[in-house]
Amino acid sequence: MSEVPTREAMLAIMTKMTELAGEELDSGAVVKIAEVINALCLDLTDMELRYYLRFGADGEVELMTEDPGLQPTLTITTTSETLHNMAIGVTNPAKAFAMRKVKISGVPTMKLGIIGGDIIDMLFRCYREALGE
Repeated sequence: MSEVPTREAMLAIMTKMTELAGEELDSGAVVKIAEVINALCLDLTDMELRYYLRFGADGEVELMTEDPGLQPTLTITTTSETLHNMAIGVTNPAKAFAMRKVKISGVPTMKLGIIGGDIIDMLFRCYREALGE
């Protein structure tokens, strides 16, 4: 089990995770995601960090640390520890959501269920790979 990354290390992990996600998703899949989620905001409250993943109609995935000026379609609010533990499989995401350790806003639950689970699973895989696990 790995330690929760420091604030400084988190950017490197998120950057690598995004690169890996861009490689894993073909442009057609990104375009399909962009129809439901144009931007995902990951708000890590304990680190006072926000990461934005833009899913473009051009098929590109982009990580930004500054607000891209898009209204995020999906915002996930949690702590770095909860995110890390979900990504490495220590914490069940559904249980973390039920315990209010994760808040989700923006996308109606029905739409999120159609596409969100696969995206989150893929991002968690890429996160683990970025960690070297």
